[in-house]
Amino acid sequence: MDPIAATVALNEHFPTPESRIEPTREIYIESLFGRGLATTIDWLKHLPDSQQAINPAGRHVFVDIFGRMRASGAPPDEVAQHFLTLADQPWVGISELDATARIFNGNGAAMMEQLASPSARGVMQDKFAGWAAQNSDGVGDWLNQNRTSPIYDLAAAELARHLKTLDPEVAAMWARTIQDPSLKELATK
Repeated sequence: MDPIAATVALNEHFPTPESRIEPTREIYIESLFGRGLATTIDWLKHLPDSQQAINPAGRHVFVDIFGRMRASGAPPDEVAQHFLTLADQPWVGISELDATARIFNGNGAAMMEQLASPSARGVMQDKFAGWAAQNSDGVGDWLNQNRTSPIYDLAAAELARHLKTLDPEVAAMWARTIQDPSLKELATK
């Protein structure tokens, strides 16, 4: 009945992140699913993170939550809001962004438009800045595969900013691909 206490007990009994995957799914399915999305997301935000393997259990639950949202017909703006609610978690990476867009197929673009909105822009800039610092090649790969994404300019600007001192030539190349004038200026500052 107490998801946070159950998570603490889970941590004590299953010491490695990988060993917590299945028990975490059980807590989610057995205790939280019927208690609503807000409760589940709050619990998901309190799952322990590990420097060795940042929350693989959270990733599994994350994909399941968004799959259930799709099955229930959740609109793109609601999906984007829930994604943003979890975006500050260190385990939410580009792969989770891609998974969410893939889960929503045709509505993935509409969800990405919501992530490009002024209210979401700061959160997504922070995420792409972090992702660029951790794995600039991964962000570059994502950009190459998502050239028409509504958040392409924002991602390219953060990658260019990160690379400016490390590889000015590559940074300038990414900056030239940006269409939004304010983001292009941000990338070249």
